[in-house]
Amino acid sequence: MIICSFVFASFFRPAYSQEGYHFSFSVRDLTDTVCYLVEYTGDKTYLIDTALVRNGSFIFEGKTHLEKGMYLVVGQSKNKYLDFLVNDASRIRIETDTAHWIDRVSVRGSKENQLFFDYVAYLAQKRKAMDSLSASIRNDSADEEHRTEIREKIRRIDEEVVSHQKGLIRQYHDTFFGTFLLASMEPEISQDLQQETESSERDRLLREYRDHYWDNFDLTDDRLLHTPLFHPRMERYMDDLTYPLPDSISRAIDLILFRVSSSKKVYEYLLWYFLVKYERSTIMGYDAVFVHIVNNYFKTGKAGFVSDAVIQNVIRRSDVLEPLLIGKPAPLMILLDTNDIPVSLYSVESEYTVVYFWDSDCSFCTKESPRLKQFYDASRDAYDMEVYAVCIDTSMTEWKKYIRQNHLTWINVNGYLSLTPDFHDLYDVHSSPVMYLLDRKKTIIGKRILTEGITEIIDRKEKEKKNSN
Repeated sequence: MIICSFVFASFFRPAYSQEGYHFSFSVRDLTDTVCYLVEYTGDKTYLIDTALVRNGSFIFEGKTHLEKGMYLVVGQSKNKYLDFLVNDASRIRIETDTAHWIDRVSVRGSKENQLFFDYVAYLAQKRKAMDSLSASIRNDSADEEHRTEIREKIRRIDEEVVSHQKGLIRQYHDTFFGTFLLASMEPEISQDLQQETESSERDRLLREYRDHYWDNFDLTDDRLLHTPLFHPRMERYMDDLTYPLPDSISRAIDLILFRVSSSKKVYEYLLWYFLVKYERSTIMGYDAVFVHIVNNYFKTGKAGFVSDAVIQNVIRRSDVLEPLLIGKPAPLMILLDTNDIPVSLYSVESEYTVVYFWDSDCSFCTKESPRLKQFYDASRDAYDMEVYAVCIDTSMTEWKKYIRQNHLTWINVNGYLSLTPDFHDLYDVHSSPVMYLLDRKKTIIGKRILTEGITEIIDRKEKEKKNSN
């Protein structure tokens, strides 16, 4: 992995203007001796300030003006106490007690926070009522008629909550509280989607839900980036609502980055987030998304917030991966076999070719090689399959000894006896075992998987052939 978390943090720690903040708290019966002020940024939290606690009172203050968003008060044991909003007010006073952290909060200096805490207390009250009703449904003594009545009560409470939320949003639409509350609400179509069971109608509703997914969420509002809403909402969109193919994911990324282009902070955060997410992905084929991002943003001057050195590292990594993407022709290797005879990868005549990089002294390889041999012996003729096994061990003696002792009858060649460029660079091999699966034309159809994955892909390809005939 070339993307490091400390690099991420250095890029996206907020820059503050010199205006200052003063947040004082009084919490009855608080026993902590120190509390921390923590900021949300995407999927991460950052320590902003530390305060000593005296008789339940503590103050966070500084000369810098904080990024607008949501902040978290954390206790000395890393226990989360409460969230509060930071928008225009720089001096805020919050009073509460440990027995009623939420429902007895008093705020001075920030009407938005009083609205926020009143709303959270309201939700807690309604949740308590719904939990009680839900427990009654689970009660074995309740008959079906009684359960139906309880479900109706739950439905009415849910409607009441939604109506209350909409009323607050209409009344306070020009405040950060209103923006935050609106962003927390799902598109209305989601209720129908949850209840629908018929397949085609569910697919239609899912498409409609995806199309309206961001209706309530202003992605260009920098403040929402600094709330716990932003990252889960983006993760769900990319992982659950975007078709899981590299082309579809790349199109979704392009659309989102275009949509947030008016917000420099959100654009920079998301571009780096997408780069890291798909460079680190363990899902086969998703490296194509990483390459797409690099080609379209890092090679075209659209990642100017990143240092030149990091950009060059990212580009070098992409240039290694691009020739190895699913659907690309496998790089040519001509390696010597155990008799010092050159064997070209492209001379292998078979429907499927497994390119297997292994080491006779590798503990993982000594477990994987028998699995591959078992599959090879059982399925070679049925699937018209061959293995082009590239040993990455420099000891010719040990290599040949292992082949004889384990009766490896497939094509055995050594990576260091080569008439073509270094296999490490050609196939991005820096550990073992590593496998690639090629079709008859030597197109890559599977990569960085082991025998189990090879078996699944070949089985699926064979079924597709049968179904097409």
